[in-house]
Amino acid sequence: MKTPFLLLLAFLAIFLTSKGAGPGSPACADKTPYSAVRYGPLLFALPISTKGNDLNTPKPGTNFQFAFQPESAAEVARKPMPARWSWGKTPLQITVKAMPVVFGPNFELPKEPVPKEQEKMEDLTLVPFGCTAFRVSMFGVTR
Repeated sequence: MKTPFLLLLAFLAIFLTSKGAGPGSPACADKTPYSAVRYGPLLFALPISTKGNDLNTPKPGTNFQFAFQPESAAEVARKPMPARWSWGKTPLQITVKAMPVVFGPNFELPKEPVPKEQEKMEDLTLVPFGCTAFRVSMFGVTR
């Protein structure tokens, strides 16, 4: 059930960071800007499908290179805690707007914010970092 109060609370609780957000915003050691999603003490990540039983190799065709639109709203989805825990059924998810980008041959984040192309923006569902085996939690930034 969504109410204006819960939506406001979710908006205030989600901290979508980016270099463009102002002084002290996060950047890697080499000054590369990045975005991350936190909800209270939880860091959220995009789960990456893996190739067979190899938890360190992405499944061919899986896209995990995205840049966030820092000013976009995020939607929090809460589900009941399952009676028996399953990695694929997390009770908390956050959906944000993101754009697919190419990080480069070594999967490095883009060195500068990438131009936003509205028609390429898509919903990206993130789960708590600890609920994934292979994931990405640092994303590029759109401008």
